[in-house]
Amino acid sequence: MRSLESVVISTKDPQSMPLPSAFLFDIHSRFCNSLRWLQIQDEMQRGRPKNTFLHSCNAKFRGMINYALPTLRNTWICFPLCARELTYKLLLNVGVKMYGKMIPVQRAPFGLYIKRSPRKVLPRNEDPALRLVEQHTNVPAPRLIESLVTKNRTYVVMTRPPGATLHDTINTLSYAERSQLASDLRSSVSQFRKIPNPNSAAICSPNGGPLLDYRITDPSGPFDSEESFNNHIISRSSLRSAIHDRHHEIFFSHADLNPINILIERGRLSGIVDFSSAGFYPEYWEYTKGVYGHLGLDRSWLDILGDVFDGKYGDELAAEQLLWEDENPF
Repeated sequence: MRSLESVVISTKDPQSMPLPSAFLFDIHSRFCNSLRWLQIQDEMQRGRPKNTFLHSCNAKFRGMINYALPTLRNTWICFPLCARELTYKLLLNVGVKMYGKMIPVQRAPFGLYIKRSPRKVLPRNEDPALRLVEQHTNVPAPRLIESLVTKNRTYVVMTRPPGATLHDTINTLSYAERSQLASDLRSSVSQFRKIPNPNSAAICSPNGGPLLDYRITDPSGPFDSEESFNNHIISRSSLRSAIHDRHHEIFFSHADLNPINILIERGRLSGIVDFSSAGFYPEYWEYTKGVYGHLGLDRSWLDILGDVFDGKYGDELAAEQLLWEDENPF
């Protein structure tokens, strides 16, 4: 249960299934955080497991698959569309039974993830983004198998990088590991910024269409310039600041770097996932979007993110925060 959530517990049979004592819940709430930190301390003192033979074999196997993926992908798409769709349906059903139902992306056998949605609901943004990342970078990211569009459904099928989310592991990372993670993410962002824009629009999705970013709510653009982009995102003229008149470079951005979309294995970056918001944005967008929506008092992620960008874009963040507050209905 997340903190600050209201939870109601009930029972149909108080005799055979009595409710736990509210007093005991209150006692537990006073000690649970301290006990969790003790557990984390024990995990950190034990250190990371050494490279086992099985882990080495898995790493080599993943490397072989990534090397052979273009050939396998070209062979697979030669099969009839109906056969491929049937295969994805079977993999989804097996994945639900093996790993439980997941939303919005379902884990499937053979190291795959599959997104499925009605044709008009799932934006076709991740397909071109993953292709650009695979073609121009060495960033550990999912490799696209296929984006299959049928009469009623869209399937985005991709490989699954190893590891657990940073959200679940950040408290177990040592300070040295956090510094290394910042360095790895800095390298990834640097590679993103070398991806050329194949589209005529300056600020747009990977395929030149509207931006699909929940910070902007509705699909918007494409935009020919940063000025037109600013005119769209600035909700009131009184919120325009001098920073909006500053020139920024336009780069390819993941546009949703957050602890949920960053995977960690043995204390190191093992994958960056969910490129559904990716596109070409002003250079500060990668940083400010990483801060956007960050909740809680724990600054661990904000400290890592600040290290990634070497403390840049403070003025841009302040200007963005004014816009966020103005758009917040609460």
